[in-house]
Amino acid sequence: MRPKLEALREGLIAKIKAIDPTYVAKEVKPVSAPGCGAMLAVLLVLGIVGFAILMLLAKLSKG
Repeated sequence: MRPKLEALREGLIAKIKAIDPTYVAKEVKPVSAPGCGAMLAVLLVLGIVGFAILMLLAKLSKG
């Protein structure tokens, strides 16, 4: 991580620990759950299809 970001992260952790002493900072890992990429792809396709249907409905309603 870049030094500026690291310092910012440490500062945030210190602030959180002042409020909640039991807080433990977890390292953020890249998304690596099995099937997660497939799920994201499905959501993307569903989003595109839904958008296309909305556009079609909008055109038909203006008609």
